[in-house]
Parts: sequence; C-alpha cells; structure tokens
Amino acid sequence: MRLDVVATVLIFVIALSSMLFLYTNSRFVVLRYSVEAWKCAEIQADKFKLGRKLDDIGLIEIRTFSWNLMINTWNIGEEKLTYGCAYTYRLLSNGTLVYVKTCPYKRCKH
Repeated sequence: MRLDVVATVLIFVIALSSMLFLYTNSRFVVLRYSVEAWKCAEIQADKFKLGRKLDDIGLIEIRTFSWNLMINTWNIGEEKLTYGCAYTYRLLSNGTLVYVKTCPYKRCKH
C-alpha cells in the first residue's frame, strides 16, 4: 500500500474518534448543568410551598395560577451568567398551581 493512503486513513480515524469523544463528553456536561438547574427548581418550589425564604442563586420566576383564573408573577434575583434553566410545578393545598423557573449561576444549598 502507498504511504499517503495509510496516513489519510489514519488521520480520518483519529479525527472521527476525537469528534465522537468530544461530543459524548460535552453531552454529559450539558446534561449535568440541566439536572443541577432542575434540582434548584425543585428546592425553591419546596421552599415556596413551605413559606420559607428563597435562596439567592440567580433568577427565580414564580407564577401562581388560582382556580378563579388569578395569575400572579414574581421575579426574584437577577439573571447573571447562568449555566442552565429549568422549571417545575407544585400544587398547593388550596388548589393553586405554582410554576417555578430557576436560572441559577451557582449551586443550590440543600
């Protein structure tokens, strides 16, 4: 075989392997940040439901939807350089649906 064909095939295999390696690792990084943002949303929703003070972790948007079509919205904190956004829902004892969206820039306290 010619040496240039072997070199081309070898470079192609190395390039394809490195692209697949970078893709799989970056996918896990994005997934981890999304999961962390979701955990923050769950923690903040529980704190709101229990009437506790919410953490200063970034932008927290809370909407309540009452059974009589009343919608209230609160924006808490400010949106800095975030690493993901996530949302969750809670149903309160009086039938109010609570939507909590978080865009944290740091880890949540448990």
